[in-house]
Order: sequence, then structure tokens, then C-alpha cells
Amino acid sequence: MGVVQSWYEGLAPRLREHIAYAYERAPAVRRKMDAAGVHPEQVQSVADLERIPITRKDELASLQREEPPFGGFLGVAPGGLRHVFVSPGPIYDPAGEESFYTGDWARELLRSFGLGPGDLALNTYSYHLVPAGMGLDEFLCSIGLTVVPGGVGNTDVQVQVLRDLGIGLYCGTPSFLMTLLRRAEEMGLDPRRDLRLRAAFLGAEMLPASLRRELEGYGIVPIETYGTADLGLMAVECPAHQGLHLSGDMVIEVVEPGSGRQLPPGQTGEVVATTFNRVYPLVRFGTGDASYLIDEPCPCGRASPRIPRILGRVGEAVKVRGMFLHPHQVREALEGVAGLARYQAAVGRKEHRDELVLRLELAPGAPPPDLESLQARLQSLWRVRVDRVEVLAPGSLPEDARVLVDERSWE
Repeated sequence: MGVVQSWYEGLAPRLREHIAYAYERAPAVRRKMDAAGVHPEQVQSVADLERIPITRKDELASLQREEPPFGGFLGVAPGGLRHVFVSPGPIYDPAGEESFYTGDWARELLRSFGLGPGDLALNTYSYHLVPAGMGLDEFLCSIGLTVVPGGVGNTDVQVQVLRDLGIGLYCGTPSFLMTLLRRAEEMGLDPRRDLRLRAAFLGAEMLPASLRRELEGYGIVPIETYGTADLGLMAVECPAHQGLHLSGDMVIEVVEPGSGRQLPPGQTGEVVATTFNRVYPLVRFGTGDASYLIDEPCPCGRASPRIPRILGRVGEAVKVRGMFLHPHQVREALEGVAGLARYQAAVGRKEHRDELVLRLELAPGAPPPDLESLQARLQSLWRVRVDRVEVLAPGSLPEDARVLVDERSWE
């Protein structure tokens, strides 16, 4: 028996209990299962999850608009909530005692890198609206680390904090870590000599091999992670650096896009998760991310299966500097702008950083809009800054041009 099947069999009792709970407590889960003719007692194994249709992020946003605020996915009384987080869409993610970063499996993995009490961590994830900053803060404190809540931006201050406090662990996106390292060099510092960074807990963006090598050149050990705002932390890299170990707090499938059919290990498909979170019991939630399951045992000896990393996207939403941007958000923001014939938001990559470019095709004779105020408005709506606006001549964009395109390439 392979690693994946053995893992699935071990999760089956917990899965059965959770499906029964979600069916009873979350009306949206019950409606979806009833429509598919599936009753909880028919879900006895991970293979049986194929009977339940996948819920996608766009669908979740629609359901929340139809049945505010949580679309029928709240599994506890509202008084049992500690937080409500807000993801782009907007999507409202309820949270109780269980943190975004949860489970002994993740704590053990981080400790295996030699991190624990006495170590200082700089957490550069946002503490506002989204769950990453606050959730990671709680997680790091739970294993004895001292956390500096850096949040987003303030590059010069954060470089000074890294130097003055001798911080050993960076937490955040890989692109912002490179920004800090380069800014340190511009300030006359040698990151290898003047900073004490030895590890980086990285997520929310792709980590291509070239960027990994560059970070290792600074003497920093990358620890790649994978998670979403809706599901929490899903996978973490181990010291063997041969893939990311899957969470023990959810069932993660890789399925054929469109059909939802489970794919065997080694075949690339969409990552779909059923979380055991009783507050927010999402069942077969489609992430839109592409990867595959690794069935061979890891040299580190852990029993959990792995994914190599996220290989790209299978859905229409695109992640830009850690934030999802959906086609409907592009349309809703630009359809009312006077003088526009067509438009397109394009995501590229420049020097290990995502670049968001807005292409505007003007109607014949139309004056260009106020680009400065438009960019400010879009940043407020999309929660990600537009790097550049290109004003195009009439006829530049094809009639069938998509409003959101991902033009990045990954090694």
C-alpha cells in the first residue's frame, strides 16, 4: 500500500464523523449533498468524497451574497466566533478557537528546523482583514517563538528591526524577503554578516527554483508552505526539502479539473480539500491550484504524503502578491469607466516580484481617464496595487480578450 492510500485510510474515521457533522450543522453542505443524492452514511472513505460536488471560491462568494454573511457554511452559533476575516471577493471567513495555522503536525515540522523558544521571528504577513498575520502570530507563539508583528510595508524599518534584534526567522512572501535583502544592501549592510536570518517561513506566492537558490546564497533556509485563507495551512516543507507534507487536519485530494474525479499519485490536477474545522466545515473546496500527490516515502521518515509544490492555477482567479484577483472584480471595477472600449489586467513577473499591468483600450476619440485616481480606486477594490497602466490605441485588444490573464512562467 502506498503512502497516500495508507494516509487516507487513517483519516477515514475522522472524515466520516466530520461529514455527518457538516451535513447536520452547515445548511450549504446539506443542500449540496441532497442535490447530489448523497447521504452522510454513504461517505465511508476518501474515495466516496467523489460523490459530493466541488465548491469553488467564486461559488462561495455568490452563496455569501445570497445568504449573508457565510453562505450557509457556518457550523456553530455566531456567538462561538472569535474572528471574521475578509478575503478579496469579498469572502467572509469565520474563525473560532482553531487558528489559521493549526495542528501539532505543523508545530513539529517547524521545530524540526531547529526553531523554538529563544528564537525571534519577523512576521510580515498582513494583520488586517486577512487571517495570515494574526493566525501565524498565534502559531509561532504556541511553540515559544518571540514574534515581531511587522505586517506589510515599512521596508527600511523592517530592515533595521532585522539587524537590531538579530532576528533568525522571516515569515512572509518570498518576494518581500528579497525586497528586504536588497534594501539592506542599498543601506550599506551585508545581509550575510550584518543580519542573523537563518530560515524563512514562506508562502502566499510561488517559490521558483532560481529564487530558492538566491535565498540559500544568503545563508537562509527556505521553508515553503501552502495554505489558503478559507482552509488554513495545508502543507509545510520538511528539512529533506523533497516536497511539502500535507496537513493532518483535512483531507486533500488532487482531482481532474471539471469532473472532480480523483487522480492517482503523480498525475497533476486541482487541489481540493475537506477541512475538519467545525466552525467553517468546507467540504470538497476547490482551491484552483494545480499540483500532484507524491506516493513515495519521504527521506525524513514522516508518514504523511506530500505535494512537490503548487505548479500553477487551473481556475480563472489569479494570485497576485499573495492576494487573489477574480475576473468579476476586474469587470465590476472597470465596466463603468467612461471612454473604455476594452480592458485587461495582466499579471507578469519581474525580478522575483509579481507585476500587475492594466491595459486600457480607449474608444475612438475618447480622452484617457484620470490614471492616478483610477489606480488608487483599483488598489482599494482589489487590495493589490496596479504597477503600470498601458493606454492602447483602438483595436489593440482582440474582441475575445480575457479580462484577466496570467503571463508568468515558472521554472
